[in-house]
Amino acid sequence: MELGTKIRLEGDKKVLADVKAHEGSMVELTGLIKRSDLTQPGIGLAGGKVRITPVMPNGRGVGRDPGPSPPILDVESYKLLNASCANR
Repeated sequence: MELGTKIRLEGDKKVLADVKAHEGSMVELTGLIKRSDLTQPGIGLAGGKVRITPVMPNGRGVGRDPGPSPPILDVESYKLLNASCANR
């Protein structure tokens, strides 16, 4: 997975609420993710540094292509780490 990849979190509401309560802190998540969700669409070139993906025409009446949906991590547990995250 590349740095900066956004992942959608799903799982037990209590665990997700605990993770959200530690927002701004470094948290290690443990869970399951589909291997197929980690592959990026398109054709990789130059050792994977460049990806060519099809684009929908942006004409009248045609909706904008939102792109692929983010991968989903089914969170099972978390661990609080002794570090803080820089706010973006």
